[in-house]
Amino acid sequence: CRFGPGPTARTQWRASRRPDLANIAHVLFALDQQVGIGVVVVARCAGIGLQGVSVRDIRAAGFRRPIALVPNGLSLPSALPERQRTAERILLFLGRLHPVKNLPNLIHAWGYAGLHNWRLVLAGPNEAGHREELETLVQKLKLTSTINFEGEVAGSKKWALLRMADIFVLPARSENFGISVAEALGCGMPVITTKGTPWEDVVAHRGGWWVDVLRSDRDRFLA
Repeated sequence: CRFGPGPTARTQWRASRRPDLANIAHVLFALDQQVGIGVVVVARCAGIGLQGVSVRDIRAAGFRRPIALVPNGLSLPSALPERQRTAERILLFLGRLHPVKNLPNLIHAWGYAGLHNWRLVLAGPNEAGHREELETLVQKLKLTSTINFEGEVAGSKKWALLRMADIFVLPARSENFGISVAEALGCGMPVITTKGTPWEDVVAHRGGWWVDVLRSDRDRFLA
């Protein structure tokens, strides 16, 4: 279908109070006016720009038709691998090696903590050369003996790694959903993640920790 004119002045004004609602308000109004859609289905998934957008927000944008809020789906293997114990305990990050994941501050925190018999594993595809930056930082902080880079993992190798780890960490500055958190929880693993992600429920359900986003450099740790 072809969308007609943009939202009414009332809807534009309401959307402007939340910039992240501007585009969705336009689409919803167009659907309402041009198609007469009966139900809007809002999927909580990564990449569609709906972090923090609730049914109440959509109502505030002027949309009055029924809304269905559908949780992001999670597909676990029919049988998870047996958990493989290691001599060291493992803190696992699994995701894109990208600046938004806030991995330099995780590495600084790891060095500052000085944990014994623990290993930090960073697994995921390299984006925009960020892995090389992280490896340089690890070498500079002399942490090469306790931090591993695994590269991209998928399929059975990914699930084996999730079952091997003791705690999952997602230190992102911002995250729309974070499917890796759901996968870790599905494997029975506690999670450490930040308030830049929508995972506050891990605290309520005693599944982990939801902590402030640390935005400064190593001087914050050494203060």
